[in-house]
Amino acid sequence: MRYLIYISFFVLGCFNNSKAQSIDKVEIDFEKAYFEINDMLTFKQKPSFKRAVFVVENAYFDDILDYNLYLSLIDSYKKLTHAYKKANPLKDYNFPDSNEVALNSALFKVFTDTVYNTEKRIVSIPFTYDFEDVFGNTDFTKTFIIKLLVSKSGTCHSLPYLYKIIAEELGTQAYLSFAPHHIYIKQRNKKTGWYNTELTSGQFPLDGYLMATGYISRENILSGIYMDTLSYKQSVATCLMDLSYAYRAKKGTLADNAFVLKCANLALSVYPNYVQALLVKAETHKAIYQKSEKEKNTIAAQNNFQQMKDTYNQLIKLGYSEVPIEIFNKWFASYKKDKEQYENSEIKTIFNPVNNKK
Repeated sequence: MRYLIYISFFVLGCFNNSKAQSIDKVEIDFEKAYFEINDMLTFKQKPSFKRAVFVVENAYFDDILDYNLYLSLIDSYKKLTHAYKKANPLKDYNFPDSNEVALNSALFKVFTDTVYNTEKRIVSIPFTYDFEDVFGNTDFTKTFIIKLLVSKSGTCHSLPYLYKIIAEELGTQAYLSFAPHHIYIKQRNKKTGWYNTELTSGQFPLDGYLMATGYISRENILSGIYMDTLSYKQSVATCLMDLSYAYRAKKGTLADNAFVLKCANLALSVYPNYVQALLVKAETHKAIYQKSEKEKNTIAAQNNFQQMKDTYNQLIKLGYSEVPIEIFNKWFASYKKDKEQYENSEIKTIFNPVNNKK
């Protein structure tokens, strides 16, 4: 929790321990976040992935984070990327999207390497992967962009989220894509087509490697649950599931299942084959069913059992099968060990600038 010292820079007042907050205040904060994301998905306000990510984290932190400071930190990386691009033009890339490709190259450099100014002084250090509590099971804030911005250390959730946000600010395209227990970035250029950007290791893994070692089947790809590009609305919808996870982390055993289901159902209305939303929906109906049975509430038990059954059947039709966390950790370790063997060398060549200035 050392990095929480830095979180104070984001708040308008003193950092409040969640125990000091009333139940009603927590519910209000999360409902407020839910309705703002709902308005984005129903076009009552302009969809903004950058804003949707913030409102989730702000709800968890009792609605006291400083949005302007959040924006200024993002803007600082936008400016740094532009400066690096100007100082390091790409080599031998003469396609119509050369400006966008140069920006993507510069952004990747800013994320994964140390950047120096002309006087050889460090301007920025790379973001790193935080191997401790990567899914936020003990401390949910480990998954937050705010934590990443202040500590330069993040997860396969916060790293691609921040990358997408800055790419959007730069005017380039970066699409979220799912693998089991994992999020990465898909991008494309006119020379080579689609390629994968992996921020946790700073590499460009080939699709074949993800399929062979990430426990992704052809059926998973055809159904769109893994290795597909998320639309902008679908990306915003993922923030609803983050909101439900943050809510449960905040409330613990006092979490209201109705709020969790509301988040899952709205996300699924935009993204019907969203595995995490389907899993949460099925597991929540299961919890309500079990509770209703204990309370001898037959009608509620039957209704929730059927909803649970229908949702699990939907997951089966999509070809979903559970991949244990241990398998993901083994896959990630093997990729780190042999990453050069499975990397897209064409993208590495394109991203090599004329002036290798740091």
